[in-house]
Amino acid sequence: VYDLMFIPLELAFELPSWPFLTAMFWVSLIFWNCDIGCTFFTGYFNKGVEVRQLRQIALRYLRTWFLFDVLLVFGDWLSWLTVGGRSPALARLARTFRFVRVIRVLRLLRLAKLQSIVDKLLEQVESDHLHIAAEM
Repeated sequence: VYDLMFIPLELAFELPSWPFLTAMFWVSLIFWNCDIGCTFFTGYFNKGVEVRQLRQIALRYLRTWFLFDVLLVFGDWLSWLTVGGRSPALARLARTFRFVRVIRVLRLLRLAKLQSIVDKLLEQVESDHLHIAAEM
């Protein structure tokens, strides 16, 4: 939720350095760094069949979202490095990567859309056990 709200604000305005924003920056940065590692262990479905072999998961991730995710996290680290005007050249590069973060928002919105689809499917199913399992 933080990324959905504050990435557009950060792009539109120069936000002050409030302790809350600094803490949330670090929480978000740590989350996305961990997400890269976790995605190497997250199975997926291929033509209705669950794939859980780590080699296949890693290869698929490397071919699809890995480069994008690394570029986003790299941009976040760059923005941290350029705080306080340490390097004007790095600051320009970091500003370029800030626009790439908008794509992260779009990816998060896609996940929100997926949740609404799951909710609609659950409305169609009249099983208390399935509803309880889905809420977990």
